[in-house]
Amino acid sequence: MTPLLYTICYGDTDAGGVVYFANYLRLCERSWFIYLRQQGWDLADKEKEGIYLTVKKVEADYLSPARYGTTVEIKTEIQHVTRASFWFHHLIRDHHTQTPLAEVRNQMVVINSLGKILRLPPELKNILKKEA
Repeated sequence: MTPLLYTICYGDTDAGGVVYFANYLRLCERSWFIYLRQQGWDLADKEKEGIYLTVKKVEADYLSPARYGTTVEIKTEIQHVTRASFWFHHLIRDHHTQTPLAEVRNQMVVINSLGKILRLPPELKNILKKEA
């Protein structure tokens, strides 16, 4: 997948003009949402069928501060796929200098409308295995 480009706006930063740590997670969510949609898995459509994706675990390493006005690129890839979960790996870099800014991994699970964890649907598993 082509890295997602995003320019840091004022609302993404703290009082010092540096991206607030939790906003990196928002960038990653935007990236994995687009990633899956490009692979043919539309979350909005699947939710109408009672299939939901949710984050189970997050690991983040903040490497260098991103600042107001910086254009970042978020490269998202699939890592480790099991019967009931998979991991996204996100590398966030300064688009112009290629300086690594953050590295984030998040474990995803599929749940039903009652919040019960389900096995990955075969259609999703095929998409993930193809990309992993």
